[in-house]
Parts: sequence; structure tokens; C-alpha cells
Amino acid sequence: MRKNTIMLWDELRKGNRQALVALYELFYQDLFHYGLRISLDREIAKDCIQEMFTQLWKTHQQLNPVLHVKAYLLKYLNHLVLGALKKSYRKRGLEELLTPQLELVANHEEYLIHSQSIHEQQQSLAKALDKLPERQKEIIRLRFFEGYDYEEISQITSLQYKTVYNTSHEAIKKLRKLMGVSSLSLILLLAATHSHAVQLRQVCGKQEQFERG
Repeated sequence: MRKNTIMLWDELRKGNRQALVALYELFYQDLFHYGLRISLDREIAKDCIQEMFTQLWKTHQQLNPVLHVKAYLLKYLNHLVLGALKKSYRKRGLEELLTPQLELVANHEEYLIHSQSIHEQQQSLAKALDKLPERQKEIIRLRFFEGYDYEEISQITSLQYKTVYNTSHEAIKKLRKLMGVSSLSLILLLAATHSHAVQLRQVCGKQEQFERG
């Protein structure tokens, strides 16, 4: 197996497109599950895999020999997924929470450790949220479940922007302690929960339109 993948890699370096396709088909499932475990987002995982293989083809002449092809691809994908997450959270004002934690998922073993299902993690999150003070709970709900930014939450709650920001960070710290997870794992879980809530609202909205129609 390892010898065959090395041969495929060498063929890719020579410009053999079929070797690229063979590597894609051989490792796609492992890569997808790895990308999903890091991002908790199917589309991010898929997009990053596509980008990786596109870049491999574009730069095949510059590729170096590799002895552990799967490990190389996982590391490459890890870099792309974290970059995509960082870009996404920068837009949402969460980069400062992610940056110190990015290296925590640099190793392949990290995603194996966090092997709980998303459903189980969300149940754990719900229990931890119930233990927060009401103000912290409300701001977490508005920030991560409703998708409002700090300025909008400030207007909704009549709290100062700095108070909203600090309360959010204190809530994150308390949730981390209650759940025993890293900042990155918690933020990703909150993001996944938010995405699920958005999808649910969209489905409900379409259903209401259908019933009115």
C-alpha cells in the first residue's frame, strides 16, 4: 500500500493526471473525515480537499519526494482548513479567540482524541450553558446562535460594547472550564450549532412560505 502510494506520488510529480485522480480516490474518505473533524463543516472540508488537489496539480513539478503520502496530505489539508476557519472567524470578529489555539489541531492525533459525536458535544454544551449567569447566557445566544456581532448585541441589550465583549470572553472561558475543551474546540462547536440553527430557520421559513402559498 505505502509503496503503491509512493509510486503514485512520483507519477504525479512527473505530470501523470491519472496518478492525481488515483490519489484522490484512494484518500478522499480519510481526508474528508479529517477535514470534517477539524472544521465541523462539510462544505469547508470538501472545498479544502478540492483546493488541495487543484494546487497539487498546478505545482506538481515543484513537489518533493514523499515517503508518507497520507501523512503529507493530512498535514496539507490541516493547513488549508485552519486557514479557511481563520478567514471565516476573522470576518465574524473571533480571530483573537482562535489564534492561540490553532496549533492544538496541528497533529493528526488531536482529532482522534476529540471523537465524540457532534450531537453528544452539543448536549454537553447545552448543560454547560445552563450553568452560566443569565447575562452571559443571553450574550452567547445572541452572538453564536443568532449571529449578531458585538455592536448589534450592544444595541439589543443596551450594554456598552466593551461590556458585551468582555462578558462574551468570560462566558467562553467558563464554558471551556465546564466542558474541559480548548478554545478552538468550543468555538467550532458553537459555530456548528449556529450553522444548524440557521439551517433549521431556513427550512422552517421555506415551510411557512409553502403553507402560505
